[in-house]
Amino acid sequence: MNKLPFSSQSCCPVCHACDCSFWTRGRDRLLRITDDEFIYLRCGACGACFQAAPPAPAEISKFYPSDYGPYQKWKQTATPGFFRKATGKLLNSGTRKLRHRLKALYQPPRGYSVFLDYGCGSEKFLGTAKHKGWRTIGVDFSESVVEKVKAAGHGGLIAGEKLWREIPDESLTLVRMNHVIEHLYDPADVLQHLFRKLKPGGRLHLATPNPAGLGSRLFGSRWLGLDCPRHIILFSPQLVADCLKKAGFQSVEIFPEFVTKDVARSAGFLLADMGWMKHEKIPSLVDAPLGVAVLALPCFIAAKINLCDRYHVIAQKC
Repeated sequence: MNKLPFSSQSCCPVCHACDCSFWTRGRDRLLRITDDEFIYLRCGACGACFQAAPPAPAEISKFYPSDYGPYQKWKQTATPGFFRKATGKLLNSGTRKLRHRLKALYQPPRGYSVFLDYGCGSEKFLGTAKHKGWRTIGVDFSESVVEKVKAAGHGGLIAGEKLWREIPDESLTLVRMNHVIEHLYDPADVLQHLFRKLKPGGRLHLATPNPAGLGSRLFGSRWLGLDCPRHIILFSPQLVADCLKKAGFQSVEIFPEFVTKDVARSAGFLLADMGWMKHEKIPSLVDAPLGVAVLALPCFIAAKINLCDRYHVIAQKC
């Protein structure tokens, strides 16, 4: 790959090395808010994939409309009879370990247990956690989201420097970052702060796209997980583990997520670019029964060999 002399951010925002080279370029294919191109570089030292010239933090909010929600829960749909039984077995097998681990993680321990959803996006998950017995706090960058969180009976705080003064050290039991770390300009700073706010024995759960996965390799700039310009930095599983350990977490577990919808939407972007599909029809591919059946096996294999399109990490403060 050719070295690129970007003056705005030639050095890696994760490890600060300046051995960076061109990775890919992309457009806002998901929401089409802008026609601008965004260049991503890859750090030769730590492997982080990051925007060479991301929008300024003060300008990024325009790329998050009120209905932004590309990571809605994937619902299993009925597949044609020929594939239904095999697909169902794959779905159960491919999600069992992660499903059981998360079920146990989100059961509140006895006593005063505080759950913080960092980058919550809405009050929905907080409601589920509160019903289980957690004391719940939602954090988001959007004032309107925080207001909805408060109206639903949860604690609500705006992300930013003031946040860290509002949460006492060693007061949190569990922190969730569901597809949030890739949106942050300084993820290391956030992880370090969250580590300080967690109690000893507290855990952090994050999920994020995998730039080393099957979808990224197959579709390049059309990969759904690129989601530029909203995704500022993309992390491989090993890089996330390294960042968490640097922040102070001692125990880090990585779990691949078996899902077909990312590959389906990425294929839709390709078909739309070729003129074979209208952009507004792309979401229909996610739940297309035959598509789910056809993609199930390759996506299952990709998850088994750590080439999944997204993954989860559970880290503990010992």
